[in-house]
Amino acid sequence: MNGFSFHAEMPEERKSKSASKGNDAWTRATMRRYAAEGRNVNVCAVSTDRDLWYINGRALMKECISAVQDIPNSGVCGSSASRDYLDSRTVRIDEATARKLHPALFRALDSE
Repeated sequence: MNGFSFHAEMPEERKSKSASKGNDAWTRATMRRYAAEGRNVNVCAVSTDRDLWYINGRALMKECISAVQDIPNSGVCGSSASRDYLDSRTVRIDEATARKLHPALFRALDSE
C-alpha cells in the first residue's frame, strides 16, 4: 500500500523494547513471529508524505491512522504521532506483517 509506513505499537504496560521477564524483545523478528502465530498487535499507519510533518511545541509530529484503544486489533481513527514516540514505542514493519497483526487497520485503509 503506497503512502504509508507501518509501525507496531508497544502496549502501554511495556516500558521498553528490550526483552524482560515475561516480555519478548520488541523487534521486527518478534512481530513476524507474532503474525505467524496469529497474535494481534496495534499498528500505526504513518503517512510517508514529507509535507505532513509539523511542529507541535518541541515535538516533530506526523499524521497517521492509529488505534483508538490500547487493546490488540483496536478500531482506528486519524491521529498524529511524534517522531520520539515512533522511535521509542514502535518498531517499523512491512505491510504483510502489519496486515496480519492489525486487521482492523486494513479494513479501514482498504475501504477508502
